[in-house]
Amino acid sequence: MITLTRSLSFSAGAEYFLYEDTRRDFTTASHSHAFYQFYLVLDGSLLHQQNNQHYEPGPRDLIFTPAEVWHALDFFERPARYYCLSFTLSMAAEVFARFPRLTPEDLGQQCLFHLSVPLAERLAALLRLLLSEQALPYQVSQSSGPLLSKAILLEFLRSLEPMQDAALSHSSAEAAVEQCVAYIAAHYAEELTIDRLAQLCALSKSDLYRQFPRVTGKTVRRFISDQRILAAAQLVGETDLPISRIAERVGYQDFSTFYRNFIRLVGTPPSEYRKRATPLLEQYSSEP
Repeated sequence: MITLTRSLSFSAGAEYFLYEDTRRDFTTASHSHAFYQFYLVLDGSLLHQQNNQHYEPGPRDLIFTPAEVWHALDFFERPARYYCLSFTLSMAAEVFARFPRLTPEDLGQQCLFHLSVPLAERLAALLRLLLSEQALPYQVSQSSGPLLSKAILLEFLRSLEPMQDAALSHSSAEAAVEQCVAYIAAHYAEELTIDRLAQLCALSKSDLYRQFPRVTGKTVRRFISDQRILAAAQLVGETDLPISRIAERVGYQDFSTFYRNFIRLVGTPPSEYRKRATPLLEQYSSEP
C-alpha cells in the first residue's frame, strides 16, 4: 500500500514522499526506483543488499540508494523501525549541486553512513515534522514540504563536507536560507529573532528579509508560524494534551494567535482536527 501511495504521489507531481514503518520477518525482491531514497533506522536492524554487497544497518545508520540502483531488504524477527524519504531526480540535482565534491553515485557506492547522535536526532526531528506536514491536505503539504526535504538532505550532506558547506553558507544566499530553514524546523519552539537567524545564516538582516521570501515563498515570520502549527497539528492528532498546552509547547504565548494561525494553515479549529487527524496520520505510519 505504501508503494502504491508513493507512486501516486509522484505521479501527481510531488517532489518527495516520506513514510515511517516498522517491519519484521519480511523480504523485498531486488528492485530499483526512478527516484532517490534514503532510510534512517531508528530501532532494530535489517539486512540491505546493494552494489552486490550486504549491509546490516542498525540504529542511527542511514542507507542511501541512488535512482536506478538495484537493492533488496530483509527484515529479521526483531522489528526494525525506520524512516524512508524518497525524492525526485530534480531535487537531488538541485541539492547536490551545492556539493561539487559529492555525487549521488559516490554516496550510493558507500551506501551506509553511521550518524552521530546529534545528527541522527536532528534528522529524526526534521523527518517527524515533515511526516506530519505530509499528512495535511496536498496543497498545504507541498508548500513548505519540499523545502524541508531539501533541508534534511542539506543537513546530511553538510555532515559529509563541513568545510565546503561552511564556505557555501557565506557565498550562497540560497544555501544560507535553507540552512536557516533547517534551524527553524529544529528550533521552532524557541524564541527566534531576526538578529539570531541572520547571525546563524551569515546574512545581514536586510539580506535575510529579502532572500528568505525569494527562496521559500514566505516571510520569515510566516514560515516560523507555519512550522509551529505543523508541529502543533501532530501533537493535536497524536496526543491528548490540552490544546492550550500544545500552543505553549510549540512556542505560542498568545492562544488567540495560535488558534487563528491553526485555522489559517490547517483549515479547521484544533478541536475539530483532533477528531479526524489520528486516522489520517496513522495512514502513513502503520500501513503494511
